Parts: sequence; structure tokens; C-alpha cells
Amino acid sequence: MRKQQILVLLLVISLPVGGTIVGYEIGGAEGNDNNSETSENEILELENQITNLESMLEQSNSSISSFESQVSSLESQLTDQQTLVIKWQIIAEENRANLSGRNIMIDGNSDGSMTSIDLSGADLSYSEMMFEYYYSNFSSADMSYSKAWGEFINSNFDNANLNMASLAVGDFTNASLEHTNLTLADMGLGDFTNASLVNADMSGASLYLTNFTNADLENANLLGVHIGGSEITTNVVENYSHWLPIMTGVHWKNTICPDGTNSDDNGNTCINNFVTSD
Repeated sequence: MRKQQILVLLLVISLPVGGTIVGYEIGGAEGNDNNSETSENEILELENQITNLESMLEQSNSSISSFESQVSSLESQLTDQQTLVIKWQIIAEENRANLSGRNIMIDGNSDGSMTSIDLSGADLSYSEMMFEYYYSNFSSADMSYSKAWGEFINSNFDNANLNMASLAVGDFTNASLEHTNLTLADMGLGDFTNASLVNADMSGASLYLTNFTNADLENANLLGVHIGGSEITTNVVENYSHWLPIMTGVHWKNTICPDGTNSDDNGNTCINNFVTSD
């Protein structure tokens, strides 16, 4: 019995895995089949996962392509809009307000005033402005030969052209008229209290009874200004002192006086250097 057990043991050791001995199944073949089947299932599962991942990748690529198409479309629309903006800017610049020869009496507010209007760069030559234009912007506007007889309190006329304009009786209190062309303008009876006329050119203008109280005339040009005007019928030479502009509190500095001298050389004033006319 002992020898038979040893022989069986030796045969088992010498046989290949999955073999049989005298009708006994050693369990190897069945185990191999099971392992093979398991491996095939795992491979199939992995292949399915790969297929799923490839499908997801394809969907992602499709989404990315769609997003890129949308971005491209938006960029194209943005470019079109930017082009349109530039176009309108050009059109707006080419069609700056042209109110030449117009009577600017628009009822902008319920009280008839036009507060804070922007007419910068507009052509207002030969126009008539009779109402209230508080805090309005006329910078760089062409107002040559216009009649500005309204109220322009706190308004901006910087770099505007008022050559030969009539500002008689106009109210320019606290207005800014820096670098403004006022050559040969009729400023008689106008109110320029606290106005800034720094670097303004008033050469040849008429200043009869013009109120410059506390105005800033630094670097202004008053060459050839006079106190005669179309509204004066009396002999201004005989009534010289009656028609002088009001210059109380004026800031003089490097101002060219009516007779061509400099305020710095005249005791910081030009009040004694006006030219009369008939």
C-alpha cells in the first residue's frame, strides 16, 4: 500500500498539468478552460471600454469642433461690428453738426433753455443764438459772423472761431474762451465776469462797456481793440471814460494791450492803453 501511494505521487508529479490518472481528473484541463474563458471575457470587456472611450473621444472632438466654429463665428461678428462702429464714426465725423445760418432757438428744455448741449466742432457761422445755453460745449466750433446774444454761463468756447461775431449783451459769466479767436468781434455790453480768456485773440474787437470783472486775460491779445461799436451813436472820443470796459479784478500777465504795449510794462494793466474810435 505504501508503495502504491508513492508511485501515484511520482506519476502525478511527472504528468503535465491538466492530465488524468487512471480515470481520475486532476482538474487542470477544466481549470485552463475556465482561465481561458475568463481572459477572453476580460479582453472583450477591455475592448468594449476602448470602444466606449473612442466614442467619447469622437464626441469630444465633435464638441470641440462645434465650439471652435462658434468662436470663429463670434469673432467674425465682432469684426463686423467693429467695422460698423468705425464706419459710423467716420460718417459722424464727416457730418458734424452744420447749423450755419440757422436760428438756434430750439426749445431744448421746458423752460426754453438748452442746458449742457454739445456743439463742439459744429459749423455755427452766421447763426443766431438768443436763448440759454448753460454748461454747453462750443469748443472748436466755427461761430464766425454769428449772433451770440443769449446766456452762455459756464459754457466752453475753447479754440472756437468767433471772428466777426456779435457777442453784444451776451452773458458769458464763468465761461471758458481759451485760445479763442475773437478778432474783430463785437463784445460790447457783454458780460465776461470770471471768464477765462487765456491766450484769446481779441485783436480789433469792440469792447464798449464790456464787463471783464475778475476775468483772466493772461497772454490775451487786445491789440487794436476799441470802445466804439455799432450801438454807439455818440462821439466816444468826447465820452471816452463812459464807454471803457469794466476791468475790476482782471488778471493781467503778458497781455498785449490795445496800443501794442505789454501789460507787464504798464504796471500790470492795460486799462490806460485803449484806442478810441468815432
